[in-house]
Amino acid sequence: MSYNKSVFILNNDRHTLNTISEVCQRLNIETKTLGSGAQLLAQLDHEAPLCIFSTAKLADMDSTALLQHIQQLNDELPVLMVGQSGDVHCAVNAIKQGALDFFTLPVNSRRIQVILQTLLAKDYEQ
Repeated sequence: MSYNKSVFILNNDRHTLNTISEVCQRLNIETKTLGSGAQLLAQLDHEAPLCIFSTAKLADMDSTALLQHIQQLNDELPVLMVGQSGDVHCAVNAIKQGALDFFTLPVNSRRIQVILQTLLAKDYEQ
């Protein structure tokens, strides 16, 4: 079955981008790569993706502020944060602020696939 959904990716790590994009391609999910938190928020005014994968370290805004803005726009939109494996404080904060999950580098493609399949199934039921 083909889904007409998209995943927004806000990450500049080439390996992470490739891994997420490859999993999405296998699941027939379109990806949109965005360059900044501001660009992501502007895009959310026009489109609601299946989920967002965002780096925990943004150049233009704090990831906590980004999560708060996203929740104000759509409090049901799943956000998955990606950060360094030793950054426990960042991971805990992301989950407390409403992120669905926190991935450490390098991201695990199987784990991404399971989460996306779960989100697709949930979306399909609605």
